[in-house]
Amino acid sequence: MVILQTENLKKAFGGLQAVNKVNLTIAKGELSSIIGPNGAGKTTLFNLITGYLPADSGKIIFKGENIFGLPHYKIVRKGIGRSFQRTTIFPSLTLFENVRAAILSHKKKNFKFFTDSNSLEDVNEATFQILESLNLPDKAYLISSTLAHGDQKLLDIGIALALEPDLLLLDEPTAGMSPEERWNTVAMIQKLWKTRNMTVVFIEHDMDMVFSISQQIRVLHYGEIIAEGQPEEISHNRAVIEAYLGEEMI
Repeated sequence: MVILQTENLKKAFGGLQAVNKVNLTIAKGELSSIIGPNGAGKTTLFNLITGYLPADSGKIIFKGENIFGLPHYKIVRKGIGRSFQRTTIFPSLTLFENVRAAILSHKKKNFKFFTDSNSLEDVNEATFQILESLNLPDKAYLISSTLAHGDQKLLDIGIALALEPDLLLLDEPTAGMSPEERWNTVAMIQKLWKTRNMTVVFIEHDMDMVFSISQQIRVLHYGEIIAEGQPEEISHNRAVIEAYLGEEMI
């Protein structure tokens, strides 16, 4: 079953064709990655899918509905969540407050609607469940700006999870992390994917991570998909080697 499909998706910035006739088909329940050199159009593609940038032409079909042209907040409510290269947390709030605010926004509620303690307790419990899934419960009441970079990246994922997405897009989730943090994050992403029954697509430059957990890999180069397949296929694909990897990965 297909959860996301793009058809001839295009986006240009002046004379630069950042995304050029991209045709994607993402299966429901897939854990996959998009790779490519800097400037290949990876983040732009995520921005088009999530409505943060308007596409010039094409189709974006999510769960059978063409969402092309919808604003990002409507796309979020349809079930697409994402994290960003640069975190979008509220730095003056605690981790708990960041995640809880996202849950309240998703449920279209605020504190004045909670006239009984049970309703608020449900939200608080959901908040802690997300923090626990990210191994952050012991830091729940720390101010977010005081966190290490790796924990801020995890919190950004937590905010996306608060929106209960069917499809989660992660933009370089391990960027700037230490090797130990990266592999902990890899394990966490796999666990979230399995336990929450989500479809997860991530952009990543860490090839060890990409080839260790991806079911499918898609390669962008100059805004076009030049290859897609399982890790073994991609590691020996001549076009990929010449355009991006520089050498075979065995």
